[in-house]
Amino acid sequence: MADPVLHLLSDGKLRAVVLDALDKIYGYAGTIYDNPQEDMEGIEGEELWEEAWWRARICGGDRDVETAFEEYLFDKMSQPQRVTPAEISDAFWALARPLQYRSPDYDREYAEAVYASLLNSVGNHLLSWRDSSPFTVARIAPAGEGSWKEMGPWIAHGKLSEPDVGLEAPQEQGAIWSSNGLEVCCAGPSPCTDMAPVWNNKFCYLNVRVAGHISEQALQDLTAELTRTLPSVIRSLTSIQRPPTLAEVLLLVPCNRSLPVLTKGRGILTKNVGFLRRCLDAYFSKPTKKDSLDRRIHNAVSLLVESDMQSNQAVGLAMSIAAIEALLGEKGESVAERLSSNLAVLLEPDLEMRLNAKEFFKSLYGLRSDALHGRSVDDIGGYRQSARCVGAAVLHSVMAREDFLRRSGYDAERPDQLLRDLEKLHWSAGQPMGISVLPVTQLWRKSGAT
Repeated sequence: MADPVLHLLSDGKLRAVVLDALDKIYGYAGTIYDNPQEDMEGIEGEELWEEAWWRARICGGDRDVETAFEEYLFDKMSQPQRVTPAEISDAFWALARPLQYRSPDYDREYAEAVYASLLNSVGNHLLSWRDSSPFTVARIAPAGEGSWKEMGPWIAHGKLSEPDVGLEAPQEQGAIWSSNGLEVCCAGPSPCTDMAPVWNNKFCYLNVRVAGHISEQALQDLTAELTRTLPSVIRSLTSIQRPPTLAEVLLLVPCNRSLPVLTKGRGILTKNVGFLRRCLDAYFSKPTKKDSLDRRIHNAVSLLVESDMQSNQAVGLAMSIAAIEALLGEKGESVAERLSSNLAVLLEPDLEMRLNAKEFFKSLYGLRSDALHGRSVDDIGGYRQSARCVGAAVLHSVMAREDFLRRSGYDAERPDQLLRDLEKLHWSAGQPMGISVLPVTQLWRKSGAT
């Protein structure tokens, strides 16, 4: 079976556009060579041909070739991309560049040979099997007082092998996540180096790697993207299990706050690997232009990633609120009122506590406005953490409902249908179909409205 990238490159329309442009460039280069322009006076031989070639490229069809690759290849290519536009362009023009002075051989037949060489170069060189260096996506906390090295057989052979730690199920299926012929696999733990000495020997990093038939630049780009995205998705995954305690938040103050913490014995990754994969699928998807839940989920995952990357507390808080708004928001007046009502119905099944949930989120929404407008907000870091947990819970619930309806044979739900259903359930106990109660309810059940 042909590689999907090579299949797209072999498209007849793409080939025709590229060959027509290249044929025209060769002809134009020959004309310039035979009839040098005034500013080319004094240039002779090979230098003259080289100058003619570059001028022909710029004026005779270079843009047509680049546009064709964009339209017929990269716009249709599955995500994440396994080769970059710059690599395709560089490979093509390196092969198309004439090897000698103008010759009658530079015709349509020669252009055909260039394109065949491009296919061969992409298949046998650019899309070689590559394996990235391991990179860190989370921390693993020890079960007791001992060092992570003393945790026993659950850390072994480059993977986590104890059933309740979290990666056994993905390992059995070959990867934590796979898409477009690429796999993200566990690469094993390594000792922490950026925490206080008392903790460095107790915690360890969870590392992963990317493997597959991919170009060198695309591998670097994807690794950089996953270094940002995977920790954020894992943070969402852990926060839907339970909001972090104050002690855990304080513990991470002196170290890299962008890394979530996995605790031994909770089986978080194993139980929620479907959520992790769903988030990554959504993040790397190409959603339709029209409003849809898939498009909203894509936007929400992206906003939560950006929220986690922010060093500014106010902006981080606002990004998490924006992710919730991307999922449950709608145009019109009283945005905060309708958004908080929708959220309360989605997450809180107890009618007596639903008002608390509504007021809790309205408070967060107001604090976000205060912070963005420069007004002082006490404990903004704590509110940011709460908004982040709520954002993950809303994302999980919307995904769970969509997956439930799909498995039940229903048509894909539109955003307006979801919001109308939430309105109808405003005074009904329980939650919409397919959604379960999450520990995020502790935020308003324990603390009241604030």
